[in-house]
Amino acid sequence: MRTAAAVAEVLHADTIAVGPFLFVNRAAPPAAAVAALRSAWEHRAPMVGDAVVRLHGVVISMNLSAKELESTAPVHHYRASAGQVGTEYEGAAEHVVGAALVGAMPQDVQDWIGGGSLHTADAFVWAYRDLATSGSIAARHCYALDMEACILAVVGDAASMMNPATRISLLQYALELGGSGAYARFLEDAPDVGSRLAHAADRPLDALMTGWRSALQDARPRVHAGVARAGLWTLLWLVALGLLSMRSTRWRLG
Repeated sequence: MRTAAAVAEVLHADTIAVGPFLFVNRAAPPAAAVAALRSAWEHRAPMVGDAVVRLHGVVISMNLSAKELESTAPVHHYRASAGQVGTEYEGAAEHVVGAALVGAMPQDVQDWIGGGSLHTADAFVWAYRDLATSGSIAARHCYALDMEACILAVVGDAASMMNPATRISLLQYALELGGSGAYARFLEDAPDVGSRLAHAADRPLDALMTGWRSALQDARPRVHAGVARAGLWTLLWLVALGLLSMRSTRWRLG
């Protein structure tokens, strides 16, 4: 089987090495896209540590499919068009690197996560909402700050009832907490996902869960702020309607 770089040459495509990845494109990708991808990788490289070997040869492309590349390596698509700039490239790069990290995990871990990327915008906000609205009894007890229930809800028997974003938020938190080499530690042999998370965070699972639940609490939607804004707009509409009514002949004052 030819390498992705060899196939890219046959396709007259452009190939750029970015960390362990091959950025293969039909034409030279925008410099801003390459810079964003390199920045996203460099940000995560210390956390990945020795597990970088799992990512060698992973192909990232903006416009070439796995079939076109004829490669056994996973292909992750950079969801950004040539017209995007700045933060749009940065967000796309963070997402694609996060997806590559999930794709390199053992199958049992991928099954637990349920797909997606390690870079999920507002993951903590969605996790908080998931706990608040889930039909899982364990999740509702976790919402009420029962830490044993949180373990059961997210990494135990009730985990399948949670939204994937909730599980991803816990994994993201464990990796950020563990710092350098956290991803490599997460991939080490362990009896279950809970043990992997504890290894990644370098602390007991109950302590990890307590910190994660606190982070969710901090990220909860600010309902009162929304109510205040709604109240202001209601007041402005009432004032406007009042002024319009005063302009009417039927309701004219004086």
